[in-house]
Amino acid sequence: MQETEQSIADRFEQQVRRVPGRIAVKTRRGELTYAQLDALGNRRAHDIVKAGARPAAPVAIMLDQGAMLVGAILGALKAGRPYVGLDPTHPLEGLRRTVAHCGADLLVTNARHRALAEELVGDACSLLDIDRTDADAAAGSAPPAVIRSPDAPAYIYYTSGSTGVPKGVVDAQRNVLHNVMRYTNNLRINETDRLTLLQSVAFSGAVSSLFCALLNGATCYPVDLREEGIEGVAAWLVEQKVTMHHSVPSIFQRLLATGREFPSLRVIRLEGDQMTRQHLELFQARFGPEVTLVNGLGATETGISHQYPIRPYTAVAGSGVPVGYPTADMEGIILDAVGAELPPGHVGEIAIKSRYLATGYWRQPELTAARFLPDPAGGPARLYRTGDLGRMAPDGCLEYLGRSDRALKLHGRWVDVHAIEVALARTSGIREAVVVVRDRKSGGSELVAYVVPAAIPAPTVSALRRALGGQSGVLVLPSRYVWLSELPLDANGKVKRNALPEPGSERPEIATRFVLPATPVEQTLARIWSQVLRLDRIGLHDDFSELGGDSLQAIELAGEVERWSGLKLPASFVTEAPCIAEMARCLGRPDPGHATLVEIANGGSGRPFFCMHDGTGDVIAYRELARLLGPEQQVFGLRARGLDGKDVPLAQVETMAARYIVEMRTVQGSGPFFLGGNCFGGVIAFEVARQLRFSGEEIGLLVLMDTGYPMGRWQSRVERHLHRVSRQPWSGKASHLAALASRILKRLATDLGKSGLWNWRWRGLAAVNPAERVMAANFRAEWRYQPGLCDVPAVLIYAGKPHNQLGWRRVIRNEFRLIALPDDSGDNHLLQPPNVANLAEVMRQILREAGSSAGNPAPRGGPGDGGRGKRLNPSRPDP
Repeated sequence: MQETEQSIADRFEQQVRRVPGRIAVKTRRGELTYAQLDALGNRRAHDIVKAGARPAAPVAIMLDQGAMLVGAILGALKAGRPYVGLDPTHPLEGLRRTVAHCGADLLVTNARHRALAEELVGDACSLLDIDRTDADAAAGSAPPAVIRSPDAPAYIYYTSGSTGVPKGVVDAQRNVLHNVMRYTNNLRINETDRLTLLQSVAFSGAVSSLFCALLNGATCYPVDLREEGIEGVAAWLVEQKVTMHHSVPSIFQRLLATGREFPSLRVIRLEGDQMTRQHLELFQARFGPEVTLVNGLGATETGISHQYPIRPYTAVAGSGVPVGYPTADMEGIILDAVGAELPPGHVGEIAIKSRYLATGYWRQPELTAARFLPDPAGGPARLYRTGDLGRMAPDGCLEYLGRSDRALKLHGRWVDVHAIEVALARTSGIREAVVVVRDRKSGGSELVAYVVPAAIPAPTVSALRRALGGQSGVLVLPSRYVWLSELPLDANGKVKRNALPEPGSERPEIATRFVLPATPVEQTLARIWSQVLRLDRIGLHDDFSELGGDSLQAIELAGEVERWSGLKLPASFVTEAPCIAEMARCLGRPDPGHATLVEIANGGSGRPFFCMHDGTGDVIAYRELARLLGPEQQVFGLRARGLDGKDVPLAQVETMAARYIVEMRTVQGSGPFFLGGNCFGGVIAFEVARQLRFSGEEIGLLVLMDTGYPMGRWQSRVERHLHRVSRQPWSGKASHLAALASRILKRLATDLGKSGLWNWRWRGLAAVNPAERVMAANFRAEWRYQPGLCDVPAVLIYAGKPHNQLGWRRVIRNEFRLIALPDDSGDNHLLQPPNVANLAEVMRQILREAGSSAGNPAPRGGPGDGGRGKRLNPSRPDP
């Protein structure tokens, strides 16, 4: 008989016969051998049967951590009943919902918790007080005569009650035994091992800690973390020479903080929460080569599915710690939003395929059918969608990226909050950090960092933003920072994210000294800023971003200022005037907020990098790239004419380039010029470079970011999309081809412009909005443009594989470099996370190379510009 083809009680009784005198359970209150624990389990089983519990009905157990709890669990299994663990410290209403939902007709408790149990169940459930049964009941020498099948349910674990609807995972005994087998074989568990049991009975992590000991003849060491505290647990591990420790990473971190050595440990299992580089570095600094740290991925619904063993000398690449390779009879798959399998390197939802997944959700068949899917290949296995995000390496190693609700699309971009947490924890002066996405009361969402400082005074928000900005893995900075003395933890050591406080309205501690707005305009602007940012006070020179402002709030702020001032202002107005003082000055000049030239990043005194607008006409998309380029790089954007709704948009690339050159010369009088642009912006940058070269100027660098060659545009785009279709899974080809056909029809309609259709379309768009008119003009300009020959050094940067971008080779008569970046987002967008981090890293290098070869004299400026190249003439001369 295979070891998994039996009941849990059968497997335990095998160990009793094999090692009857070995210690099975040991606590500070005493110890039980396997024979004694078996007798206790048999006694409990008879108690449960005598109490009149229905066959196969769940038995609820509410006892403190210890031998009596273990005996009650074994008793339920020996009686042929699944158990439901209840933590007596949990809120009463949650316990009541669990008991009602599971349908238990018996609750096992003791004198200490009897009053709570009576209040909990009322008349709906019988009570079994083990203190009373121990006093007058004869011990049964053998288990009750009941059928114990490997198909029978072993337990029901409730994983979440946060939505108000309990979700109980029920699993068969065969699957539990298979899970124990996977742990046993991978970690070489044997009868000499001593395993901790820190988890509450209500937490499914207790399953592996308990049964990996009792079903292998090893010893289980239950300890109550709330009663003992970290110091007590650490002392217990040392005193009892525990060999295997299992907890969430935060508990492990606190154990090491006690300063104790743990010479008997051979295996440290960290599961239940995300392991970080900080935990890895702590382990490698404290333990010798005889100790193995095992990072793993498991769930109540799957058991352990992946494991990654680490030794102190193991080199782990990247910013995170992988959860490793699949365990026996388990398979990990990465799925996209529609359920199609993604290739290695792409981020998606982790799904686990196996014959040994949990049975499903107790009394919730619809939820079971939605989360446990048939094997797509038609085999006997099932597929469980975990709700976790991950990425598979080509060799099958899985990287866990957090819950899908912790890696969200915020304002149109993916945000990996775990990467930000890791970066914060590695920042000087920070001990711990948690990042969450919160809904604003005024609408929208924001990223909030909760930080525990290592010492007082804590770093300023400005210092944290600078530190995070210098780390390439951080693609989006938190808007708000909340300082805490400790992070709230639950009984199992996991951070209670729903207990984190709401951000307050206090002005954050930033590096800028607070200066009270003085003039009526400044004071009015301060009131508007306070209303939008929900802060009690705003300083005259406080930076919008450092106060927590984001792109959506920039739009809201521009709208409020527009309503007050009566001036038409774009959202990018905040980019040009990021503090109240600058905004007040801007409002006092002609045509505020609509200058073609926009300072995106005010860096050092070197040569600026000029970014041309893309098809939208705006340059706000370059802001993240500018931030990642670092504080020393000055970045200017050239914005399209017509966004203000007053001017007629330019519809020729040559005219745009001539106009933008005039604007650029207000910042930099002569070459070498550093130019670039994304998509259509690269086309404009090429023409700017061509006109500057024709006038005798030197071009130090031209960067084409995913810029297609414009001649024969619609045909090359069809080729590019057909190439993308070839890379799609079969399930996605039809939708992609339909979208392609729609785009072709729109493009063909545009081609009829010579017959007058374009003029009709332009008149229709004139009644829409300025942004649509600018996009239409840019569309027409790109379509009509034919590049001429140009003698400039150029770099073409693209994500994934090239399509029609290589056509630039026909016209660039100088060094032409190709740089291919990995397409981490799957959509080829260079300026969107996570691809923008890779782009910034390459850009920093090529800008350094271009700067060293061209020299870095200060740009032309006038009196009072501080030599930083501030624009002196904000007006926009006609080209």
